[in-house]
Amino acid sequence: MVHAAIAVLKGWDWEHRPVAVMGLDSATHPQLISSTVQRLAQIGRLTDLGTLRYAPERRPVTAANSAYRVAALDGGWERLEITVHGPVLLVDDITDTGWTMTMAARILRGAGVPEVLPFVLASTS
Repeated sequence: MVHAAIAVLKGWDWEHRPVAVMGLDSATHPQLISSTVQRLAQIGRLTDLGTLRYAPERRPVTAANSAYRVAALDGGWERLEITVHGPVLLVDDITDTGWTMTMAARILRGAGVPEVLPFVLASTS
């Protein structure tokens, strides 16, 4: 998986190369995300920011309707305090609507990350 991810990332036309990498919390593949983030950080010489964790009191995201998805995701992560001086590669295991990545990127931007580069291992569409 990591070799395939690296091949994809090598093909990106980087305007700004990431300085750090972070994973999104995953109920289905937590080990996959953490190990992928660790290896990408090691190989790419990036700061490993760990995992953006879901807040224990978060609401479940079950609706297909975008408005309900966004409402459920809003406030769904633990508070984040990080300091980076460049783009962060944000890794998720799977996407269907893109709202989880969008809302997570919003959290990172709110914490002072200047640019978020989304990277998803699989898509349902």
